[in-house]
Amino acid sequence: MNEVKSIVLLLLAYLCTKNSTINGTIIPKVYRLTFNINIDKGTFAATENIEIYVKKPTFALTLDSIGLEIEKGSIYQDKKLPTTLEIFSEKIGIKSEKIITKGFAQIMLTFHGNLSSTPQGLHRFVAKNGHFVVKSEFWDYNARRAFPCWDDPHIKSRFVLKIIHRSYLTVLSSTPKAKDHQMKRSTNWKAVFKRSSKMTTSSLSFIVGGIDSIGKTSVWPWQIPVNVYSTVNLNLYLTDNLLSAINCTMHTFNNHLRRGFPLRKLDIVIVPSSVYTPRSGWGLIMIDEEVMNFKMSRSTFHYHIATQWLSNLITLRDSRWIINSLQTWLAVFSYQKCTSNNLRWVDIYNTRIKQLLNKESIFLHTFWHEKFEANKIDKGYAMIEMIREHVGDKLFFESLSHFIDHYAFKTASSDNFWNSLYIIAHIDWTLTINNYVTHSGFPLLTIDRACSEIDSEEKCVLIISQERFTESNIAYWKNEPKNSIRLSPSEDHYVWHIPLSLEISGSFHRKLIISRATARVQVMELKRDQWIMLNPGGHSFCHIQYTPELLAMLQKAATSLTLEHLTSFIFDIYRLVNVGRYSVVELLKVYSRIAPYTIDETIWKNIDEVLTNIDKVMHLIDSNKESFSKYITKIFTNLQKSLEYPNNSQNDNKTLKIIKTKWLSRVFDPKEVSSLNSLYENFLSNQPYNSELLGYATDIYMHEADESKISFTIKLLENEKNQTVKSILKRSLCAVQGSNNTQKVISFMASNIVSNINDLEACITYESFKDHLWEYFENKYDEFIKRLSVPRICLFIQNMGKVFSDNSHKNDIQNFFNRHFELQCGSIVEEILSDIQKRIQWVKKDGDNVKKFLHSLD
Repeated sequence: MNEVKSIVLLLLAYLCTKNSTINGTIIPKVYRLTFNINIDKGTFAATENIEIYVKKPTFALTLDSIGLEIEKGSIYQDKKLPTTLEIFSEKIGIKSEKIITKGFAQIMLTFHGNLSSTPQGLHRFVAKNGHFVVKSEFWDYNARRAFPCWDDPHIKSRFVLKIIHRSYLTVLSSTPKAKDHQMKRSTNWKAVFKRSSKMTTSSLSFIVGGIDSIGKTSVWPWQIPVNVYSTVNLNLYLTDNLLSAINCTMHTFNNHLRRGFPLRKLDIVIVPSSVYTPRSGWGLIMIDEEVMNFKMSRSTFHYHIATQWLSNLITLRDSRWIINSLQTWLAVFSYQKCTSNNLRWVDIYNTRIKQLLNKESIFLHTFWHEKFEANKIDKGYAMIEMIREHVGDKLFFESLSHFIDHYAFKTASSDNFWNSLYIIAHIDWTLTINNYVTHSGFPLLTIDRACSEIDSEEKCVLIISQERFTESNIAYWKNEPKNSIRLSPSEDHYVWHIPLSLEISGSFHRKLIISRATARVQVMELKRDQWIMLNPGGHSFCHIQYTPELLAMLQKAATSLTLEHLTSFIFDIYRLVNVGRYSVVELLKVYSRIAPYTIDETIWKNIDEVLTNIDKVMHLIDSNKESFSKYITKIFTNLQKSLEYPNNSQNDNKTLKIIKTKWLSRVFDPKEVSSLNSLYENFLSNQPYNSELLGYATDIYMHEADESKISFTIKLLENEKNQTVKSILKRSLCAVQGSNNTQKVISFMASNIVSNINDLEACITYESFKDHLWEYFENKYDEFIKRLSVPRICLFIQNMGKVFSDNSHKNDIQNFFNRHFELQCGSIVEEILSDIQKRIQWVKKDGDNVKKFLHSLD
């Protein structure tokens, strides 16, 4: 009976203590930790002394703990109190027979555990230099796997860390090392680190193992020592780039946030890309080796530096996505400042929106929850950029500095951040943010204008209407898209408060906030013959739809738009084409008006993608494709002129050359064919070659291939050792024309279907190949099923379905699965048929428009 009573009392104490700890009744002041890590055996032993302050008397304390063997635990307050220890699933409880009074006390614990093979707690992995390495992974409430603690992001304490290790191992931690000495009567050494600033348990970080020092610098004017270590073999040139990036990034943050680096040192450790996703602790950053290329397309490294100023310095008790979004935005900002790469916000924004539209996830949730954290960050940094664009760099950074100055080393709320913006910029963003957070869907703005003469003077008014797009009704090239809900004036409670920029004929710029379902904006400078662009540069998180008159005026003005404005305009149309609100012809009109000197990778990649999608169904729109070939020639001749334009900084851009060559080789431009044939001849004589361009060269070589050319290429394949070249040669066989030649290539590929399946799938995109391949697959299905797994065959059929665009193909696939019901492909069947149906519907809806437009160019 007494035992049951004891357990009940302890559970009640646990519940009370848990709540009181979070509310500040029990405050952990200092953790003193000593780890003895046996890196070879994969175990560790540890002692812990936690200094706490008790604000209300209690009989028991509970701490978070998972997977640890607690040997003993006790509480000291003036003297040792008689205690008992209880272990729960993810908690340990220490019950005192005497009351723990208000004031300071100490908890003493001894425990041991195992090193983890996954990134939780103390994670052990094998570095590329062959040595074991142990690194802390305390994010996402995993500190409790390494030591008992109050593992809560809202609780901040100081840490004093000691690590016992072998003499030949390197030990790093969040704070500078005070000393590292050999222990008495032992071959082991003990590293003692200085006491930390206030931090959360998740911010504490350390690493032990065979780590090589590869570089160091000192960031002026604070003389902050920065050391770079590696567990991989690293090019010294990349190390120099990293050190240069560190200096620039830290100065960028200091200059704009008006606050120096908040710590006394910074260590950076490069870990293998195979070791999961490394996390950044405070003062110790662990980054993937893939990030080491300073010309990287993403700003990952800059994000790690940004965490040292924000997420570790300030903890939000709610809406953690705000801090992560700020870090993401700052990473992009510093990347722009510190690299010669002209990375524009519009490029990042449009790339992310395109991905998110494809996932259809960011716009779904009426309310956001922790499991949607990644989507909140994506949407969050788009909102941060929207606000920054509206208030300007000066006020935005002053607001951010105000927030950091007032809440450094503290726990704040999201309201504190918005309040800082209000104090400095004098704009209340609460409604804007709440709209984007709580409203389902995303806003589409339709812009129109009404002009009239008043007192012999023309007056024009802009009419901007909001619509709500919801994910559940998103349409992709559907016949009758019902993917929006127009908001009536009675639904003003559901509108978004959207900060926007307005551009008129390149000579007038104005900022405004739209906060009604239908807004009428008087613009004195607007005339009937002037074009209008809403949201130039794509900074605001919304989509823009123009009336036919305004759209036509902007299309005609395409040659005079800046690159940033042209890019955002193209992507506005592109998004609405994807949901069936515009005909793809509207994009084709803009492409044909792009100035020959326009050189922009983002634009040309978009052109390539859209024309590739049209090309898949072009045989259903216009059987001879002659008009489409003329259009391609016109468009990509402009790209050729762009690449030859004097003093063009991107005339050596490999991506643009590949796109140009791909399309011009389709229409057999004599100049391009000649150069590509020379490339192919150089390849045959073992001269240096570009693998992408070689692929197009072999396509041209094989296009009019006879049996001898096919035999010659197959013989080359049999003798070639380089896998990249073998793949190029195999895929070049796809370009052959004629039924007999195609059948011969398919037979050759299928003779070793296991190794050739990927290359055979690549042939599907060739018009002359796909029907023969499907017929061969149906006839030889029994052989395929013997040599390939069911999931691989399902994937093969799915890839085939991506290029089928008519009812006959749809019926073929449906009938195939009806005959082979034993082939369990699950939802893939439905996805294949749905994708084909989308293309069929798009051809019905927009095919005649495309054909009419292309013929109008003849």
